[in-house]
Amino acid sequence: MANGVASNGVASNGTSHDEKPDEEPEKPQAIAWAGIFEKVKAEIRTGLVASVIAEAALFPLDVIKMQQQVRGGTASEVLRRVFKEHGAIGFYRGLFGRLIQTITSNVGFFIWQTIAVQWVAHRKALAPGEKLGTGLSLLVNMLAQQFNRLLTTPVDVVANVNQTDPKAQGFFLTFLHLARTGGRNALWRGLPVSMILSFNPALMFTLVDKLTALLKKLRKDDEGVGAKDMFWISGISKGVATVVTYPLIRAKTVQQTMGGRGLWATLLEIAEKEGKGGLYAGVWMLSYKTVLFNSLMMALKQTLGNLENQWSAAANVATQEATRLKEAADGWRKHVVLAGGGSALPWEVAAKGGEVVYADGSWSFLHKAQEHLLQNAREYGQYLLVGVHSDKEHQEAVGSWPSECYAARMSRLRELDYVEGVLENAPWIVTHDLIKELGITKVVSGYPMSKCEDCSPPCSPVKGEVLVRPADPYEVPKELNCFYTIESLNKETEHEVWMARASRILFSNVDASIDWRILVKDGAKTSWGKNPGYTGQNPRKGSGSDGGRSREPSPDRARQGRRVTGP
Repeated sequence: MANGVASNGVASNGTSHDEKPDEEPEKPQAIAWAGIFEKVKAEIRTGLVASVIAEAALFPLDVIKMQQQVRGGTASEVLRRVFKEHGAIGFYRGLFGRLIQTITSNVGFFIWQTIAVQWVAHRKALAPGEKLGTGLSLLVNMLAQQFNRLLTTPVDVVANVNQTDPKAQGFFLTFLHLARTGGRNALWRGLPVSMILSFNPALMFTLVDKLTALLKKLRKDDEGVGAKDMFWISGISKGVATVVTYPLIRAKTVQQTMGGRGLWATLLEIAEKEGKGGLYAGVWMLSYKTVLFNSLMMALKQTLGNLENQWSAAANVATQEATRLKEAADGWRKHVVLAGGGSALPWEVAAKGGEVVYADGSWSFLHKAQEHLLQNAREYGQYLLVGVHSDKEHQEAVGSWPSECYAARMSRLRELDYVEGVLENAPWIVTHDLIKELGITKVVSGYPMSKCEDCSPPCSPVKGEVLVRPADPYEVPKELNCFYTIESLNKETEHEVWMARASRILFSNVDASIDWRILVKDGAKTSWGKNPGYTGQNPRKGSGSDGGRSREPSPDRARQGRRVTGP
């Protein structure tokens, strides 16, 4: 190191030569709360429906499990006792309160978990789709559940008391009774053990994430898992979490329903009365219920999530397509102008059931073959829409510029009384969008002389070179079975019409006193056309060295030959 600079090119103050020492580090982008709220709303929708359905379907198992945990006995004994005391309806006693508890507990957890995971992912600048590590995921899930427990423990306490106390008069009356008699302590009893038990769902959802990622890796499939996969993944994850934490689960239930003792005192009392095995009394029924519940809930949630994603994707596609069609429609419709025979727009006629016929081309000079095509096309429907290609569109399609300027072509077509509308700057290829947006029901073209032959200049390929003709502009109408052909009047093309007009102009031009026709024999051909000759002239008479031409003296010469005599 010399002069405070390390040998690796980094200054001793830790800055590189290429960096400015006082340059501020790049600030992280603001967290996208709008996107997080959208995910939260999706979790609420799917979690709410799945939780309610799963809880209602498995509630009798929850009754048996709860009675086992509080009053002891085997599952069969509890089954007989509940049926004897309350009948079949006893297995659904407290369902309403339990549904409230399930919604607040599960949906609340999904909300806080989503927010926490997204916030941590943003802080760690994780790439889209990148998962949190196992330890960090477990910690985030546990903190989310603990926060949710702080808010929902009173609901959990009231639901448990309402379900196990024979004297309970309903969820809301039970809540008022506990609030009046026990106050805050009664409503939040069991909170310390609930906070510890946050490890249970945290462990479950961490295992769900890891097993899902493992399954995708084994299948080499990045797509989402199905409902069946989520069912057994959730079952395994919840089973493991339940076995690990069950003694605390039973202690929490006893605390919340019987009150009084602390966590460790409750555990010791259970062990003294029922033995160590008593700590796991009801574990199988709880496992059946909780594993089935979470498996069913997660499977339903996955199904609903997949359906929602499909609906959302379909809605997005439909919205994008509608937007695209609207923009394109507005664009094409802006280019439609009324012609001499039109009083309505083509899509208005189509909306009323009218047939809209479309014919397109460059229409240079509107020669007889083109007029024949348009006049016959008009008979195919109630509305004739004529598309006119711009100079650039024509040139890009056939490789040459049109023979007549765009303004002249447009003006001539708009004066025709058998044409209702004209589409300015029409595309060379007739597309689905054009047909739908303008309400076109039939597309017509000449045969064998279509616009491809009419607009293309004659050319001979260089030896060894293959001529490339433009793509079929009517492929889409043919696929839609709305393409019709009209027999061409002749094989005349725009180029031939232009050459004929140019020849007449060229051969009729007189520069000074020279008639250009005398340079070419009558009927002979040149590179610019055929000499039309001196048609309509008087027959030549006389003979002589002047070739039979009679010479009349000019007025000047006649005046010069007169003798002028004086008076």
